[in-house]
Amino acid sequence: MMQPDFSRHVPAIEDGVRLTKAGIYAKLAKQYLSTHGADDAAKLAFCVTSSLFLFPLEHVKYGAFADQHAELIEKECTKVASDPDLAEAASYLYAILIMLTTWQTRDMETAMNLTERATNLRFVVPNIVQMWGSRTIIAFHEFAETFALRHADV
Repeated sequence: MMQPDFSRHVPAIEDGVRLTKAGIYAKLAKQYLSTHGADDAAKLAFCVTSSLFLFPLEHVKYGAFADQHAELIEKECTKVASDPDLAEAASYLYAILIMLTTWQTRDMETAMNLTERATNLRFVVPNIVQMWGSRTIIAFHEFAETFALRHADV
């Protein structure tokens, strides 16, 4: 049986992923400013956002910061699940990343790692296709835009 071609949806999904990550980062960075200097607040927010979703840290300064503050980063990752606003965004992002990973690469190991990460951090990954039906990609992107704008300093 031939698999459907979802490639035309990938740009909208990737944009939604970028927007959701930016919103999570912005909210965390603002929170961390009350307890950390501006540079460390930004690095911590970046590392937590990356660690939540298993994104590699490609910048040396973030990798060094992550190595030095691994326990703090993991502690902050667990706190994200207890913030209703961040937890909703992260849960949708986990759902779409799992979907995207299986569509693009059929890489079930990465999808399972994301599922395990979400579960270990106590996130509930919703069935967004069941929730939103045929509007899943549009609904995710609309959520991502709204979420990012809500946390942007405009």
